[in-house]
Amino acid sequence: MPVTVKLFADLRELCGVKELTLEAKTVAGALDQLRTRFGAEFQSRLPHLAVLRNGENVKFLGGPKAKLRDGDTLSLLPPVAGG
Repeated sequence: MPVTVKLFADLRELCGVKELTLEAKTVAGALDQLRTRFGAEFQSRLPHLAVLRNGENVKFLGGPKAKLRDGDTLSLLPPVAGG
């Protein structure tokens, strides 16, 4: 199923894209593909990211095992510092 992945803040710089399309059935499957594609630096940031499926936090949708449907959008947001 094609899903859109949107990357925000410094993840865009790290990955060199702001958006990409993947074929995945679960959030975990999509994240595995991103780990493979973008390597150790991306993987080291994963525990700190907010992951949203269609604007809803994946933590409340079953976590990484949450199912994806055709046309879903995953948004990956790193923690934001500011003051």
